Amino acid sequence: MMTATKKTTYTATFHESVAGAVLVKVTRNRRRLDLADLPAGVIDYLSVKKTNGGVWIFDIDGHRSFDDLVACEEVTEKKQGRRKSPRQATATFALDPCRVDEIATPGQLPRAWNDGAHCGLTDWYEPLEAAITAALASGKGYAWTTGWYGSKKEIASACITQRDGEINVEVSVSDDFDTQGRGERTIRFTKNLDRIRDAIDAAWSDASRDRRDNAAYAGFSVGRGGRWELTLILPKGWGHESDVPPGDSYHRWGWQEVEDGEDRPTEIPAEVADNLKQWAESPMVEPGMKHTIGEWTIKAWEDDSDA
Repeated sequence: MMTATKKTTYTATFHESVAGAVLVKVTRNRRRLDLADLPAGVIDYLSVKKTNGGVWIFDIDGHRSFDDLVACEEVTEKKQGRRKSPRQATATFALDPCRVDEIATPGQLPRAWNDGAHCGLTDWYEPLEAAITAALASGKGYAWTTGWYGSKKEIASACITQRDGEINVEVSVSDDFDTQGRGERTIRFTKNLDRIRDAIDAAWSDASRDRRDNAAYAGFSVGRGGRWELTLILPKGWGHESDVPPGDSYHRWGWQEVEDGEDRPTEIPAEVADNLKQWAESPMVEPGMKHTIGEWTIKAWEDDSDA
């Protein structure tokens, strides 16, 4: 860690669990900090991350297991009074204020935005764009972060962080099936907003691919005469273990436009419906591919906009 005349002292408390060392709180001057808004310097040192289940994992200096963690010099273990209570440990550490206090000063650049952009993640609203522009004008020696900001029209969010002459862009996306995807790009410091926007778009593309890879479903549109009339949703991956598709938009696997007790829409012949479904179940089908039987055409969804 860096040396300085006056350092900021933090205390981290964590419990043992099946996930290893799980961070439960961080305090500074006896005041508890919001885990979702830890100063960047603290995040760097603790390597705090959040699992899919919403658990904060505490990883100090690369140590992930609880036993390794409590063996570190700055960490002490506390025995709990009840036999089945989780083991608890506390780490006290100091960080150079140049890495923490300067980054975390609220007046320099807000760390969180709601609906920071309109239709995408790069058409920033005026307050966010002005804050980014002002931060960049301070030069590459000034560390800052936007925090996670959302898009008004998309199920997506982004975070821009500038530190040590580099600008790191993270993008998170989801869809109607609650499928998560993450992407990240890092570029050299620049005051050119278009270069940052390009990095966000590239990270968004990575996140979209990651979301497709994580998907537990495959979606298809079926129609005739140039009109999409029907929807077919099939499980894939861990989706085969679920009784219904994830998310709140679809209530069953298979054909969606059906009456109770039916296995296919009434407007499509049984043989055609079976053949279209058989084609959709083929592992050779890629996003965007189409297949036609008679007057009916089926198309595999390319992204969540097809849903």
